[in-house]
Amino acid sequence: MTGKRSHIIGIVACVLVLLHSLYLVLNGTASLLYVGNVLLHVPVGIVSLVVVVLAVRRLLKGKSWTIRSLILAVLVASVVTGLVVLVVGNTVRMRSTLLIHGVTGVSIVAIVLYALLQHSSLRQKSTVVATLFGGFALIGLSQLAVDRSTDVITNEILPPLTMADAAMGGANGPFFPSPVATADGDLIPSEYFVDSKSCGRSGCHVDAYDQWSKSAHRFSSFNNQWYRKSIEYMQEVAGTTAPQWCAGCHDHALLFAGKMDAPVSEFIDTEAAQAGLGCISCHAIKEVKNTGGNAAFVLEYPDLHDLATSENPVLLTLHDLTIHLDPEPHRRSFLKPFHIEQSAEFCSSCHKVHLDEPVNGYRWVRGFNTYDNWQASGVSHQGARSFYQPETPQTCVSCHMPATVSDDPGNDGGTIRGHEFVAANTALAVANDDPAHLAVTESFLQSNQLRVDIFAVSKPGQSDLFEPASSPVDDPTIQIATTFAAGEEQAENVGSGGATAQAIEVLAPLTDRSIVLEPATTVRLDVVVRTLGLGHFFPTGTVDAQEAWLEVKVTDARNRVIFWSGNTDADGNVDPSAHFYRSLMIDERGNPIDKRNAFASRSVVYVNLIPPGGADVGHFIFDVPEDVSEVTVEAKLNYRKFIKEHTIFAYAGEMDNGSGEFARGYDDRDWKAGSVTNVSGALQSVPDVPIVVMAADSLSLGVGDIDLPEASQDAYGRWTDYGIGLLRSGDLHGAAAAFDRAVDLNPENSNAWVNLARVYVEEGDIDAAQPLLARALELDESNTKAHYFLGVALKALAEYDQALEHLRLVADRFPTDRVVLNQIGRILFLKEQFGEAIDTFRKVLLIDAEDLMAHYNLMIAYRAAGDSESSTAHQLRYERYKADERAEARSRLYRLQDPNANNESQSVHFHRSSL
Repeated sequence: MTGKRSHIIGIVACVLVLLHSLYLVLNGTASLLYVGNVLLHVPVGIVSLVVVVLAVRRLLKGKSWTIRSLILAVLVASVVTGLVVLVVGNTVRMRSTLLIHGVTGVSIVAIVLYALLQHSSLRQKSTVVATLFGGFALIGLSQLAVDRSTDVITNEILPPLTMADAAMGGANGPFFPSPVATADGDLIPSEYFVDSKSCGRSGCHVDAYDQWSKSAHRFSSFNNQWYRKSIEYMQEVAGTTAPQWCAGCHDHALLFAGKMDAPVSEFIDTEAAQAGLGCISCHAIKEVKNTGGNAAFVLEYPDLHDLATSENPVLLTLHDLTIHLDPEPHRRSFLKPFHIEQSAEFCSSCHKVHLDEPVNGYRWVRGFNTYDNWQASGVSHQGARSFYQPETPQTCVSCHMPATVSDDPGNDGGTIRGHEFVAANTALAVANDDPAHLAVTESFLQSNQLRVDIFAVSKPGQSDLFEPASSPVDDPTIQIATTFAAGEEQAENVGSGGATAQAIEVLAPLTDRSIVLEPATTVRLDVVVRTLGLGHFFPTGTVDAQEAWLEVKVTDARNRVIFWSGNTDADGNVDPSAHFYRSLMIDERGNPIDKRNAFASRSVVYVNLIPPGGADVGHFIFDVPEDVSEVTVEAKLNYRKFIKEHTIFAYAGEMDNGSGEFARGYDDRDWKAGSVTNVSGALQSVPDVPIVVMAADSLSLGVGDIDLPEASQDAYGRWTDYGIGLLRSGDLHGAAAAFDRAVDLNPENSNAWVNLARVYVEEGDIDAAQPLLARALELDESNTKAHYFLGVALKALAEYDQALEHLRLVADRFPTDRVVLNQIGRILFLKEQFGEAIDTFRKVLLIDAEDLMAHYNLMIAYRAAGDSESSTAHQLRYERYKADERAEARSRLYRLQDPNANNESQSVHFHRSSL
């Protein structure tokens, strides 16, 4: 080979290596072209090394020792770091090594190219420069052309009006009524979802796979008997199409393969039915369409997936080598930006649901909603009005996927995000005979998630322990159709009046050995339950099937039971008159929803959940015996994943078809417990789902001459939590008294003044609220809660400009608080600034596209602005989401038949002993 020819080959080789390296740096897509370049990089590097060594030998001739040493150092660094990455693998901890390899490798090639060009013609130099710049530009522009719009989860202003509108292919689509979709519009084979073990192969995600294998995600499908029974029952009364809505979040191996629209008996024994939600179910999601939930996401089947699951050892080796050398295509395929940067929004896709006519044969109804009460709360740092806010914002991942020690190749600093998804499901651990996971779950439930505080007793001598308001004000707020609770995503009512006529006097806060009882009297005992570590309602999820309740027991020195509420009988059934945290729904004919048949729900009898950073007060009335000098009070917050009767139904329930009629919206039949045969899970008998005591308190109270010790250091917080609970229940007079006491204890705390003021705002006493809010701002002029409630108060007085000034200060700091934006928009509407009002309400819909108040106000704002088409669009959605006014009549009839449910449905109510 002539010197001239080798000279040109050297230049061409250097140019190609530089372009090849830039392509690897800027790209990273899971394409054959990129993977081919990754696999070529090793032989290209070896060939380049030979070329470079030969060139460097010539280059170093006549150079100073310093220059020779520098060039050799760069060359050696490039070779050594390349070998290290080749042997160890391109893991997170090797990033600095890879960076050195890239910089030194490109540098040495550039040096050689520069030296070669010194002996080239002007034409050759120009060609090289043009080629490099052209190549760089082409590679760079190709990256700009990549569509990354799906990397961010956003909401549309006008969400779909029907389930058919949201479904891929409409009502005739393969997944209807679920809104799930595939990237190419085709079905995906079941095999794609069932092979999570391939991710757990040695050298890959071993720890993550092991953690997942115990999780509720692993047992989300027909390997979960509770879920299996609910689908079998749903198919019986509603057909096989409606359960595809459930499958969007539970049965990907069946649904995406087009196998779900069939009787359970036809697929129950297949691998796909037992797959649960594997790695692919979350990590192959390419796009989340919105935060409306219901599995509104797009799942992708990567072109190169067959390599990962191939049984051909050569193909499998090539796949593993590719990931070993460059995991970026794998990471980009299975770890999208929203997995990290919008983890809560991502989780909303399955932890927020609604039902509609194709599923329930009725209309749009909100089901459970774990996302919105997190988003609107202080836990997310997006809610302006929260009573409490942690120092740093928390997401779903913070609690349910905490950092765990791992040496998996994908670890970051020695940890990975936990994939056990520990939460509240003790039932699955029992059914799967997994005592270790049960212990982890129980420990999680008991790790300071809530607090129980035996706080107050009524002061002796009061003839009436509760005086209801003589004429309670009807709630004027437009209500969304829901079976769940509403937290801070809903505004407070101004001028509601409250549920009580006056506050009773209480002795509080109680401490051990306080003498606060008199013999032969009837007292009211108040117990506060406060959420601490939760970022969502307690409980959350399918709250109609869960059991959470307060158990309060009073005994004397001889261990004689004086009072007991919330006790369980020998069979594990809970006192039906207990203070529950759950929802009770009824069907079209007034039967309770007790089979996880939420699709038949037509009315909510009651729903009692505690929001994040919130509190609840349970009231208990008991008689103090004449012959005691001291009593012991014990209060426990108990939790059982499933109601006892529901577990029996799931494992042994048999419907009596001759006992009544049934349809999708009702079931008048009786059912009985039969034998347990061929159920899912390791346990082949009805499980005894444990009752977990999540929090407890106990103290002894003296009986005699009243002697309440002076307030302790924690008295301010205890009075505040008591006031929060009373305020939430509508006992405004009691809440005002509690917050007033908190102000006395901590007058320099601006939040104490705000808390008291918000009671008066809700009561409609604006004159009383204003000076309190002014005082709060004197203490802390940046207190956003004070600005918010002052803005609301001024709005009530029609002082719109001043109100806007305060509310906009709040919105600047909390731009995604929908309630603040709705208040601003409403004022702008009242000022007839319709354009600005419309812009503001549209911002609300970008936070929650189903926000009822925003759609209502846009309906009237567009109408006032003369845009009837837009007004109609929002009117249709407003009418879709608003509550069914007939539902209250159904629940009223049920309450007449069930005194315990009637009692629980009252905003302020009391519990007596079950004995």
